[in-house]
Amino acid sequence: MLGPGLLAVLLAVVPEGTTVAVPTGTTPPPAPLEADGARFALHAEVRAGIGALWPRVGNGYWITGASTPLALSVGVNLTKNLIVFADLIDLQMLSPSANDNAQNLNGLDVYGAGLGLKLYLRPRTYFVEGSASLARLQYQGLTDTHFALSETSRWGVLGRVAGGREWAISPRWSLGVAGEVELGKMRTSDTFYNNNYGSDSFTLKGVALLGLATYSAAAPGPTEPEGASSFTPKGFHTHDGLYANVSLGPAWNWVNTRRQDQLYADPDYRLSGRGTRLALSMGYSFANKLIVFAEFSEVQVDDYHLKVDDPQGAGDISFLSWYGVGPGVRYYLMPANVFVSATALISRLTTDNGMPDDSRYGLRRVSGWGATGQLAVGKEWWVASQLGLGAMAEFGLGRLPGADIWLPYTMKMASVLASVSFN
Repeated sequence: MLGPGLLAVLLAVVPEGTTVAVPTGTTPPPAPLEADGARFALHAEVRAGIGALWPRVGNGYWITGASTPLALSVGVNLTKNLIVFADLIDLQMLSPSANDNAQNLNGLDVYGAGLGLKLYLRPRTYFVEGSASLARLQYQGLTDTHFALSETSRWGVLGRVAGGREWAISPRWSLGVAGEVELGKMRTSDTFYNNNYGSDSFTLKGVALLGLATYSAAAPGPTEPEGASSFTPKGFHTHDGLYANVSLGPAWNWVNTRRQDQLYADPDYRLSGRGTRLALSMGYSFANKLIVFAEFSEVQVDDYHLKVDDPQGAGDISFLSWYGVGPGVRYYLMPANVFVSATALISRLTTDNGMPDDSRYGLRRVSGWGATGQLAVGKEWWVASQLGLGAMAEFGLGRLPGADIWLPYTMKMASVLASVSFN
């Protein structure tokens, strides 16, 4: 029986056009893998990020604020580069602001389900996608005339279009970033409390910066060559390319302010306490070991850990929340894998009042949008080729405009965080 090597030599020396019979039992060379995979293979995607929404009714009623989009898509390949999928979407607004008769909203939620298409311009790299969903808008809050405002729209249409890029981290998985635009229209319900704005529908506009994780069973990776077990892949234990980070841990907040009618000789109005800090970051390493990223960050302090020092006894505060979004930079000192980072956030502070104040119960006080700067130092330990676990200490200082009877807020913050980074 001819071996594969002898068979290859024989085929090379036989004149062109001569028929050669391959002996029975000889194994032919394996066919190359189809680079784009099979049709109707499973495709799944998770998206999360930060953004902003602007719901509006006619020309007289609007809501605005930061949003945290979250979505799950599951579909199949129609062609090697075209995906059809079902989409579940949820857009949360943390502390939206509204004009007219609803200045104090506790939260707003837009949720829906629909169908969409995703097109890869080149496999596993650049893409565009979009979906159309049946969606609904719901919000809750307080007004001068409604102590427990709750409004839910009728089902309407929400469309989204996104474009971005993905980076493969395994034969089936990839991580990516994308920019997204959202447009929607939902009719108000019959209980809409003051429908004198020239329209009976919410018109919604939004933008978002997203991070995404994608699984595609139709994207086989290259086969590892024999004897290549000692080969070090590109990007192994280096800080380059796409960067994503999730950090969580305890935080301590100290907030000072004054009433506008308070004498400067009187003590400050103080809030302090221990809460939970969450930070989500996504960016890119444009230079070796130097990363530029966008971050969403928040701190939540509940009534069990909050101390209030009010010289005028205006009432108890049961909950404090701080959140912000903005750019940052991080630099790694290698090979120790120690880093320093700095962020500059546009941020806001909200407090919930559990006692009557200004003739209303449960008043929510909201500062204006201000600046908060943060500095951090930490260390990471590699647990995979491009995945690290770390710990860091972070310090922040902010100055936030006051509202109503309050002068500007000064905020100090310290936190100790555990983190997971992909880079």
